[in-house]
Amino acid sequence: MINSVILVGRLTATPTLATTSNGISYVRFSLAINRRGNSDVTDFINLVAWRNTADYISKYATKGALVAVEGELHSNTYTSATTNSTVRSFDVLVNNFRLLESRQASQNRNANYSNHNSENFATKGFTPNFQNHANQTSEIDFSSVRTSNSSTISSPILDDEVNPVATHDVDSLFDMDFSGAKIPDED
Repeated sequence: MINSVILVGRLTATPTLATTSNGISYVRFSLAINRRGNSDVTDFINLVAWRNTADYISKYATKGALVAVEGELHSNTYTSATTNSTVRSFDVLVNNFRLLESRQASQNRNANYSNHNSENFATKGFTPNFQNHANQTSEIDFSSVRTSNSSTISSPILDDEVNPVATHDVDSLFDMDFSGAKIPDED
């Protein structure tokens, strides 16, 4: 049987590292992912990562970062304290995690977003100024990525500076090996 999930999306919040009573580190976080063919519908997928993967995510990942995740879908059942009914939830257990943009690109995008919203708030009150980016695309240059049995992956070059709300064709990511990926040192 196959239980494999590959997701590419943006972090909805900066993950916070937590520890179990046994001293095992973990992070819970979610990704915002636009549905294929319909950029007006966004799914929010819950994920959990453990041990070294959790440490890595809490150290390098920030809200809004574009990431790729490979993992397994797990279902959980519990009894709700408020309704006393059985609830089923689904999480993706992260096996591999990859940042798809540099920390600087992520910080620039977040700063631009904050400035844009501050301007809207000052001039238009609470009315956000959403733009339709459905017809815009962004190219990912995977020429520096080794996809066969490579143990390292160079950072792909993203065109997010020009188009911060980009939709990416992720079909080429399905052939990539994210195991052992390392983030380069940044100044």
